[in-house]
Amino acid sequence: MTTQLTRTRSRCIGLGAAAIAVVLAFGLATAHAQTPAPTPDVPKVITTTCDLAAMEAKADACLTNPVPLFCGDNAVNVPEEECDGSDDAGCPGRCGAPDGDFPCLCLNIKRTRVITNAGADLDIGWTGQAHDQAEGSGYVADLYDCDGPGGPDVECVVGPNCNISKAACGNNAGCPTPGDFCRKERTAVGPHCNLDRMVACTSDAQCPGTGNFCVKQYNGRPVPLTAGAISVCVANEFSEDIVGTANLATGESAVRLRQWSQVHLEGNIPQPCPVCGNWCNDAIRRNCTTDADCDAGVTCVTEPICSRGPNKNQACRSDPPFGGVSPLFGITSVDCPPAPASKIATIDILYDPATTGTVTRVPTYSCGHPGFRFKTCRGGTNNGARCTVTSECTGGVCSEQCFCPSVGGTPQAPNQCDGACVGGANDASFCTAASECPGGFCHIGDCRDSGANNEGVCTTGPIDQKCSAHAFRGCVVDTDCRPASASGNCPYCLTEETCVSKTRECYVNSGVVRTGVAHPTDPVAVALFCITATPSSATNSTAGLPGLGSIRSPQTRKLTGF
Repeated sequence: MTTQLTRTRSRCIGLGAAAIAVVLAFGLATAHAQTPAPTPDVPKVITTTCDLAAMEAKADACLTNPVPLFCGDNAVNVPEEECDGSDDAGCPGRCGAPDGDFPCLCLNIKRTRVITNAGADLDIGWTGQAHDQAEGSGYVADLYDCDGPGGPDVECVVGPNCNISKAACGNNAGCPTPGDFCRKERTAVGPHCNLDRMVACTSDAQCPGTGNFCVKQYNGRPVPLTAGAISVCVANEFSEDIVGTANLATGESAVRLRQWSQVHLEGNIPQPCPVCGNWCNDAIRRNCTTDADCDAGVTCVTEPICSRGPNKNQACRSDPPFGGVSPLFGITSVDCPPAPASKIATIDILYDPATTGTVTRVPTYSCGHPGFRFKTCRGGTNNGARCTVTSECTGGVCSEQCFCPSVGGTPQAPNQCDGACVGGANDASFCTAASECPGGFCHIGDCRDSGANNEGVCTTGPIDQKCSAHAFRGCVVDTDCRPASASGNCPYCLTEETCVSKTRECYVNSGVVRTGVAHPTDPVAVALFCITATPSSATNSTAGLPGLGSIRSPQTRKLTGF
């Protein structure tokens, strides 16, 4: 399955074969008081000792006992399985292969598998320092009341819903119409009890009985994120079922997706998340490609093995949807979660919707930052000018400047951009006062559309200097981006890296627009969402939290059951 279950058993298998072990997985999505916070996540996995040398030698078995249970052992013996090889009574001859798109799931049930591809763009917070992050997610969702891409009915209901009204539901109580009931398969991603998926839960205590526990599923692999000199690892746990609609012919879709983002801070800037292979076999275990990237006498472990965390030295899956390459931080995998003790925050994220259409957000919230506690014109002939009432904004409205509620964290501002003249002879020139802008006005925090997917860029700066490959590292000269062997001072940088300058990104002052792409198999989904503050003041001030978040996600969608 694209998503894994928290209550699991695992094994270490021969590395020459696909790693089918079912293990703990971890995905970012405004705080809502009505949703209970999840209990602290403790990996419920069998603790074993695995000999690293044996694994590197591709030994067929590196664990002694107990005998593991996994997809591919011809027995339905773990909660996420509907079938397993010859044990296919639920769907004779139609059981998904362990290395297929729907492993150990019945292929005659209508479903889609969604995988986020390379090129995803995640923007976090208002400072612009945490924009352009990579993202990795994926899930399985059930489809109802449609006939497949060829029709005649190509419009599907996505996720649990009432049989008659088609309204989203979590159990039968959500379907009050006489004779109606909630249709919900075991693949529903919201947390639920193992023995009764109609019972929502946040902890095992809410699921009494032998063999019962709270099933929690995760949205793709852990995501390494960086802002300035702060790096974190984010693991996303679904807090609700995914519900919505999808047109299988056109590829149009809109779903509600809600998740708890578990933020982990381990202090490892070049490797925020454990990686699946390609790490130096020493105490630091930094990323590598060959032995030459490691210290003298140290080998580069290129086999798919977790570098650290609760599954340290265990086999892992490095290919999508279970794993994937982060351009800066190596290969992360659902099989290599971060250490539970490193979690510093849980943030409630809501994509409503995540869509192939267009989403828009305009500034309507007052800013907490003292430099922006006033209104400006939004739209019209004097867009960005200070105002107190709408009559002062010809063709526009007088509006607050921030996009999300300012609660806790760092006092919110629209961005960290410098001032720029708007209109007049010095349009787009740096300014700090109106006298520098004859015929126009000085707009503090001026952010304009770059022309690329409505991404904003600060008109006059600031200019950030970062290393060309390890873009999370600030620099002044090229040697700040090179290892000691190249006369530099960066232990993990490349020998030919340079220090490059880039104008800070931002959210366009007048409003943020993101537009997706509808396609039956390769769509692009977009969403805008608010991110609350974390307990880490360094993370809040660097990224700009609380603040707006934006995601643009190229996807691959697979179908079964049609």
